Amino acid sequence: MDFAKLMSSEISKKTQPAPPSPAAAEPAPKYLKRADLEAQRRQAYQDEQTALQRSREAKAQQKRKLDEDEAARARARDEKRRRLAEESRRRREEEEVEKEAARRKRLGLPPLPPATTPPAAAAAASGDATTDDEDIPDAELRLKLRAAHEPITLFGETHAQ
Repeated sequence: MDFAKLMSSEISKKTQPAPPSPAAAEPAPKYLKRADLEAQRRQAYQDEQTALQRSREAKAQQKRKLDEDEAARARARDEKRRRLAEESRRRREEEEVEKEAARRKRLGLPPLPPATTPPAAAAAASGDATTDDEDIPDAELRLKLRAAHEPITLFGETHAQ
C-alpha cells in the first residue's frame, strides 16, 4: 500500500503543470543589437557608479560623525583636566594658607588677614604704588623728584613722558 501511495503522488506531481517562471514569460531574443548591448553596459556602469558614490557618502558621513564624537570627547577631557587643575590649585593654596597660619601661630605672630583681593589690587588700593592711569600734577611731581635727589627733566622730555 505504501508503494501504491508513493507512486500515485509521484504521478500527480508529474501531471501538474509547472508554475511559469519570470524568465520563461519573456523569451530572450535570438539576436541583440549592438546599441542595446551598449545601453545595457552603460546602465550597469551607471548603477555601479551610483552604488559606489552612495558608499563613499556613507563612509564620509560616518567619518564626520566619528570626528565630531572625538572632538566632543576631547572638549570634555580638556574641561575635566582644567577643572581638576583648578581644584588642585585651590586645594594647594588652601593648604599653604593653613601651613602659614600654623607657622605664625607656632612663632607667636598675629594671624594674617584673609586675602580676598589679588596683591596688585591690594597695593593699588592702599596707595603704595601708582598706576599708569594716575597723573599727578606737575608741581607735585617736581617736589617728589627733588626729594628723591633725581633730575626733574631730562633733555627733551615732557611731563607725560
